Amino acid sequence: MAMMLAQTDKGLGAFFAPIRRRAVGKYELNGVRIQRLKNKMGNKGLPTTELKLKGTRGWMIGKEGNGLKKKSAILSALGFWGRALSISRAYTKTCNVRDGLLQDSPQHLRWMANQTVDYWAAFQLAFFGVALLGTTEQGRHGHDARAQKLFPPEDAALKTGSVRSVEGVRA
Repeated sequence: MAMMLAQTDKGLGAFFAPIRRRAVGKYELNGVRIQRLKNKMGNKGLPTTELKLKGTRGWMIGKEGNGLKKKSAILSALGFWGRALSISRAYTKTCNVRDGLLQDSPQHLRWMANQTVDYWAAFQLAFFGVALLGTTEQGRHGHDARAQKLFPPEDAALKTGSVRSVEGVRA
């Protein structure tokens, strides 16, 4: 599966699409053709690929022309939280406290474990919300529509996500 940005009639839209699709007795690329490869300049030289999508089957995420404007803030907050946990783990391996390293402190390990569990719970909840929104936007409203009522409106989720990201910072 891949997240793609593609031009629509109303502007740039975000799509969720499988890379391969089932053909008769085999799998083939889902309408994806490599247009060209080019080198990207910057801190790290990474190749960039331009793809031509023709007949690609995918599902739109969000509203047409909006891409991922609102949802990207929540997902970015999760990314920053994960990065902060990674930096914290690396720091505990070098920080000396009292008799040894910070990573050997039971109190700190308990705090890190709680933060890690909270992070993964928020991660799962965010992507569960994305999946629910995707099913309702595709017109399949069965029991998933009832589950969607558990989530606040999009703007409220954005405000809550911003507040939660600040509350997660420990002085």
